[in-house]
Amino acid sequence: MLTTARRRDGTEAGRARSGLRLRRLVSTILAPVFTAGGVVFALAGLRATQGSSPSAGLCAVLSAACLVLAAVAITDLYVIRRRLRGRQPHQHGRAVDRVRIRRSADRG
Repeated sequence: MLTTARRRDGTEAGRARSGLRLRRLVSTILAPVFTAGGVVFALAGLRATQGSSPSAGLCAVLSAACLVLAAVAITDLYVIRRRLRGRQPHQHGRAVDRVRIRRSADRG
């Protein structure tokens, strides 16, 4: 079992970084690209003739794969939107630690 060189001190959640904005950018770019690819491959499959290259079957498989990936990207955009809406404005980086300090000062 591999061990980490860093010692755990319980503040990992306060220092955690999320790649939601990068995921949103990637999904925003790839959703239309995969959708267009699925449509192009579907049209190529419809125009394919007997013995043509690529075959109609290959075009159908590629079209289905592109449309599934487009659906994954669109679903990811929905999940990201919900997570970003659920965040409080102070939940970015070190501000979470300040809130935790304020709450503990209020208690004691």
